[in-house]
Amino acid sequence: MSEVRSMGRRRFEFELLGYPYEHTIVLVALYLVGRVGRYRLSEILKIGEGRLRGIIKSMVKKGLIESKRGGSALTEKGKNYILTLLANFGIKNLSFMRIALNTEVYTCLYTNVGIRENIDILAVRDEAIRGGASMALIMRYNGRGLYLPPNIGYLHDYYPELDRKMRKELPLEPKEVLVAILAEELGQALMGFLRILNLIGRVLR
Repeated sequence: MSEVRSMGRRRFEFELLGYPYEHTIVLVALYLVGRVGRYRLSEILKIGEGRLRGIIKSMVKKGLIESKRGGSALTEKGKNYILTLLANFGIKNLSFMRIALNTEVYTCLYTNVGIRENIDILAVRDEAIRGGASMALIMRYNGRGLYLPPNIGYLHDYYPELDRKMRKELPLEPKEVLVAILAEELGQALMGFLRILNLIGRVLR
């Protein structure tokens, strides 16, 4: 990670998620990947091991994480915190996968963000990019497929594998907005995702 990107991450503070971004990103990462060792989690999130140790210790004290010899994982309280956080933003499912698009391989984090009539699609995309994503696809489900506004076309015409995965795993409602955040690493995709949540939260206030 470049020094510029790292400094940008440190300066960014979430207004609405309850914890500093590093704490929240650790919790969401554990929600997605399950039990994992500190060294591997440090690699995924690009957070130094010393800093990560302190975050985990803090979350253990709050009862959100359990730390054992095999690694760290969310407790039931931690899982409920993440599920409540997602539900508050209208998110019913959050998944990720490794996917090849054209000649590049990405980590793709994909989810629905509810029916958002007044959301600025370009602003959502830009927030994900600011968080470190390589690319973000913002779609609306129109009852027939996942449509890329304003007039780009259907996702299946460009990325059929991603379209199949999202349509299979995500509950879809007409007019619902969906996002696919693509990045080199899961941590970058997660940062883009949390910035989108923060943007949506500001719109809802």
